[in-house]
Amino acid sequence: MSIYLYAMIILLHLKCEFQCSSILYGNLTIV
Repeated sequence: MSIYLYAMIILLHLKCEFQCSSILYGNLTIV
């Protein structure tokens, strides 16, 4: 169960980081 929880946290972190970078870069990437 710990591995699953850890994976969920990583996915959420990557998603947030991707959105933040997309906003910082002026939405150059296709949303």
